[in-house]
Amino acid sequence: MSLSALNANQHSLSKLMEGFADTPEMFISGIASDSRKVKSGFLFLACKGINNHGINYLKEAAKAGASAVAWDSSTSIAPNKTDITLIAVDNLFQHLGEIANRFYKKPSYDL
Repeated sequence: MSLSALNANQHSLSKLMEGFADTPEMFISGIASDSRKVKSGFLFLACKGINNHGINYLKEAAKAGASAVAWDSSTSIAPNKTDITLIAVDNLFQHLGEIANRFYKKPSYDL
């Protein structure tokens, strides 16, 4: 699964991650679970995939301009120190839907 989103409005990282992890107050412009889709200001969501873990692509996400990386602490060890904001989230994969729901401002409520 690849999750990618871009919205013209900035989103509060702490509100997107509320209940999943404590985060610094900062704003992000998009979310992506595929490092190839990360753009400047994005939150990269690093989960375990079939063959690799997203955290293995931390350098690529940072190079693409990610502002922060949420990584699945239940499936990976802590990444090496980096200049990017790192957020450990237990069972991150299970929370991707809700994070996207918050990012898109709960679009299914309008159906």
